[in-house]
Amino acid sequence: MRIRNLSGSVVRTELWRELAEHFGLGQTLPLRSHPQWQRVYKHLTNRTLTLTINRRSKRNMKDGPVTSARYSFGRISLFPCPRCTTAFLTHSFLHGLSRAWLDQYHEDLTLRTDLDAFFDEFADRTFAILGGKRPSDMKCWKCKLPKVIGRSRIRNLKAFAERFRNADSTTVDRLIDESSRRAGTPINGDSVPHNR
Repeated sequence: MRIRNLSGSVVRTELWRELAEHFGLGQTLPLRSHPQWQRVYKHLTNRTLTLTINRRSKRNMKDGPVTSARYSFGRISLFPCPRCTTAFLTHSFLHGLSRAWLDQYHEDLTLRTDLDAFFDEFADRTFAILGGKRPSDMKCWKCKLPKVIGRSRIRNLKAFAERFRNADSTTVDRLIDESSRRAGTPINGDSVPHNR
């Protein structure tokens, strides 16, 4: 995984690389070598996931929803504000990592309209496994993550990641449905539109 840090923030690159590795995204991206996608992925200078942490900038909720992470074709971009903690950036990275994982391993499911709850739940569960604490109001400066993550947490993370890596599309489709139900959002195909 290639990391570009333009923010000047101290980030947990070793942890993030390890997370990408556990979810099967630490080496060559699966779709990068797929003949159907070679034209799309040819802009990537290397064959691995690219993470960019952009310069810190002020954001304001009155301007609309705040995007702290974005994923597209093998690239995760993080957009920290001046108050974002490393823990919050890790949570945002996990959100982007979940999008990358679904895109690379279950590309057929990426057209569903109800994926946000699944990505949120994936990031929340992984963050909790690592010992992270996030406030209910999700203020970026209140997120906490232990500086040292114990072996038992890493073992739990490996087991969690292994279940995801071995899941077939039918299982993942069911997990997405369950996440949407828990979040109270319409399930893919329902008549009520879901805004992303």
